[in-house]
Amino acid sequence: MSAKTCGELMSREVLTIAPDRPLIEVARLMSTRGFGAVPVCPSGFPQAAPIGIVTDRDIVVRVIAEDLDPEEVEVGKVMTSPVIYCFEDESPWVALHLMAQHYIRRLPVLDREKQILRGLLSITDLSQIQQFRNDHSPQWSSFY
Repeated sequence: MSAKTCGELMSREVLTIAPDRPLIEVARLMSTRGFGAVPVCPSGFPQAAPIGIVTDRDIVVRVIAEDLDPEEVEVGKVMTSPVIYCFEDESPWVALHLMAQHYIRRLPVLDREKQILRGLLSITDLSQIQQFRNDHSPQWSSFY
């Protein structure tokens, strides 16, 4: 298998939401579409570089566990920011390192100018890399 980039592995179907939207709106969209994370982009610019990200965990920990009303809370109050991201032309190994370093499972993928959201890369997307099985480093060889 040839070397792949984050852009080749990412999901291009990305749902985004503005920070001023009610949290219940993004929760319902995540539920119906099966997404675990939604990038938060500036109002009126759905493909702009995200200013935050809302995950299913954010909703549980910051809203449900705190007994807040998801119909009253705005997305911007719950989102994780700043956003950890990777570039579409980077190696998946860079993305994997970022995920491990920051304990996250999804990364927005940006263009090199950090202006446009190109997609979303998940740990599941990274599992497509055949090189995981062929890597000769000790940390991976014990898994196979």
